[in-house]
Amino acid sequence: MNPPESIDGRLINFQYRRPLKVNGNDQWIVKYKWDEPTQTFLVSITNKNTGAYLGWAGDFVVLSTSEYWWKPFTTEDQGYKLIAFRVPSDVNTDGFQTLQMQDDYSVNLHYQVGKPTDAQLWMGPVLDN
Repeated sequence: MNPPESIDGRLINFQYRRPLKVNGNDQWIVKYKWDEPTQTFLVSITNKNTGAYLGWAGDFVVLSTSEYWWKPFTTEDQGYKLIAFRVPSDVNTDGFQTLQMQDDYSVNLHYQVGKPTDAQLWMGPVLDN
């Protein structure tokens, strides 16, 4: 399958039905690339208005001038194609740091073992595994 180079729009959280919004901006460009060493697709997430990349520092979500590559996890639920954004890891562990929306609609990273929760799933530009 040849993925689109990028898709832009809003990323809506599956549990809260709220957009991913950082510093008041909710328009994002999701760019795909094939990672030969891991034999999987990776995605970067860029704010369409500012050009800043969504990334991570420890357990925190950050906006950066450097591009970060997330490991996507795709699934379907209730007829929706959904994506979770995981921090790639060189270590073989049972879980992943995963982008998660909180009750106050802010986002952070949460260590998740197994399938992502609804608060970690996003509707928007997705690519099938």
